[in-house]
Amino acid sequence: DEMCIPKYILMQSKLLSYDFCDVLLSFLLDRMKDLSVHPPPSQDSGGDDGVQQKNPKTTKIQEKKACIMLQLFEAIFASMSIHPRNEGTLRPRLQTLVAICLRSATEDPCTTSYPGNYLLLLQSLFRSISGGKFEESYKELLPLLP
Repeated sequence: DEMCIPKYILMQSKLLSYDFCDVLLSFLLDRMKDLSVHPPPSQDSGGDDGVQQKNPKTTKIQEKKACIMLQLFEAIFASMSIHPRNEGTLRPRLQTLVAICLRSATEDPCTTSYPGNYLLLLQSLFRSISGGKFEESYKELLPLLP
């Protein structure tokens, strides 16, 4: 399982968790476009809609990469309940993360990508900080709300 080592460092290693969380968040935020997975071609279009068809092997690799990224984000969010100090690595990046997800999810999904992964990431984020423990992160989101 490719998630064993990152999860172990985030959840179990008190000495490394904060620094690893910081580096991992930077890495993931730099690669947010990798969450975009192009939807499979529709059955009724016959593939002649002017959109270049993706190689199925490439699509599987993109899907796997996006899945791993989501799992890494979820591990980071889960680590905050075990190591509250990790919230400090997320807080300065929180508005950026939410803005990227909202912007990417609201692009035209028919021509660019499937927005589901961005919405799943937002769902995971909001669930993790809405428990009441992370008041500072919650306050960081208030300026983004209408």
